[in-house]
Amino acid sequence: MNVHVLMFKQDDPKKCTAAKLVKFNLAKNIKKITSRTIILDPFAKQTLLKHDAKLADSITGIDCSWNLAEDRKSTRLNSSHSQQSRMPSSA
Repeated sequence: MNVHVLMFKQDDPKKCTAAKLVKFNLAKNIKKITSRTIILDPFAKQTLLKHDAKLADSITGIDCSWNLAEDRKSTRLNSSHSQQSRMPSSA
């Protein structure tokens, strides 16, 4: 499965996990969300499960400042073909 990151570049790039994923070719920085992707959303009501992998070709993380994440929540990045899921906690 392809890993994509939509980066808003609102944080210090030296501390940004998404920037490090792109730097080490573990994720691809994208400008536009593609169809058949699962969008990782910390505000989603559903948890991402292993069997969800067959629903999409890629997984997309949105990299924005937590200070501005509440704004992103109100202007959801919806796509007619996208699924929004939150990552399971590692508790």
